[in-house]
Amino acid sequence: MTTFTNVRGVKYGEISLVCGPGVATMYNTTSMNNPENPGVPNPNTPDSVPLAAWNKSSQDSLAKDYSVPSVLKNGPRFWVSDTLKLPVGPTLNFSGIYARWFAYPAYPPGISKIFGNPKGAYKQTTIQRDSVIGFNAGTKIFVLVDPNNNPYVMQAGSSQFDTSETIQSLEQPNFASKLHLPSGWQYKAITITKPLTIQAIDGKATVTTDYLANTYDSCTSPSTAACSYNPLTGQ
Repeated sequence: MTTFTNVRGVKYGEISLVCGPGVATMYNTTSMNNPENPGVPNPNTPDSVPLAAWNKSSQDSLAKDYSVPSVLKNGPRFWVSDTLKLPVGPTLNFSGIYARWFAYPAYPPGISKIFGNPKGAYKQTTIQRDSVIGFNAGTKIFVLVDPNNNPYVMQAGSSQFDTSETIQSLEQPNFASKLHLPSGWQYKAITITKPLTIQAIDGKATVTTDYLANTYDSCTSPSTAACSYNPLTGQ
């Protein structure tokens, strides 16, 4: 298990080697690709997914390189939490992008239509991972609220569809208008007054995405214990 601190705003990408439904291995660039020594982890790397290197390869070319049926490239993205705790494993070089193993996510069938495709937005997906995501007191968090008043807290933003998206843009009053929210859904920016943690329960996390591929963790599924408290009520 590795703890990452001061990750808020850090840019990263994920590359998953997908061998079939429920069988995948995911690599993440966080702390890698510092210009001084790209293959060595450096926690002070604000952009671990330089675009020139990231765009050098396609999903199809990487699938051929690693002899797997398919590859899912997810990025560029940026963390909106303050801390992360999760297992970290070996490093691979994906055509010039270094990334370390972070998870066996056990993606459901059709994962490419859930992540990175607006048609898959606002649907619950349970993925396998071991993680604890932390937000400091005084931090602004970004929350989707479904029609049943269940909160989903954003753990990472995306610049895949809106290349101008930043943490600052998430706070803008008009940001919700970009999300094509379904009837009954809401988007809120909330300043928390005490630390908030979100953890995978029994190695599983329930997530959803919005229209711009920002990703959120559920506070109520698979258990209300996923969040240390309900960010809508403070309880």
